[in-house]
Amino acid sequence: MGVASVIVYSSTVQNRTSILQLQVGLSAIARSLQKELTEIASTTDTSTAKGWNIILEETVSSLLHHPHCYLHGYSSVTHHWTVGSAEQQFQRLSKEERLKFDVETLVNVNNIKRQRAVVPNGDKGDKDRIVVTVLVAAQGAHKLPTINTTDNVKEALQYLADISSSKIKGVEVLWSPQDETDSLSVEELLENYPQMRRI
Repeated sequence: MGVASVIVYSSTVQNRTSILQLQVGLSAIARSLQKELTEIASTTDTSTAKGWNIILEETVSSLLHHPHCYLHGYSSVTHHWTVGSAEQQFQRLSKEERLKFDVETLVNVNNIKRQRAVVPNGDKGDKDRIVVTVLVAAQGAHKLPTINTTDNVKEALQYLADISSSKIKGVEVLWSPQDETDSLSVEELLENYPQMRRI
């Protein structure tokens, strides 16, 4: 299973920090989304604050263009008073997600990019799902709606888009599979993302 991710994090977090996680499971009809996310991760300079915001803005924009494909969703927010606590939570969630993948085929961390060839999965079967995870560290007390409906997903995405760029201290975007000809089965999605709710 191929996966791609882009990660940035600043250690200059002050005051209370929120770690926001949004996961969206989509129908594989939205295959163009995988191509769009790969393009964003491949071309954006993630070593700058401007690049972080581009990653978040363009990822949210791409997801908002596929509301008819939202099938599963999950959101969580934790609040932290120290830099160490916030960074630990951010890294913990990142590690949890990345451990679900067989191989990372595209990574862009602080503009250091690694890419592996995607090995096509010949077993298509009933695989028709894509999962996108967005992690954001933002200064201040933030919140996301519980994901029960398509409108909740839209609301959560719009909330992330509306966070002031000056407040954003970390961003990570992961999606699986990366290859636009590949997808997950419902069983794989439910096994790896048991917290996601059908919407």
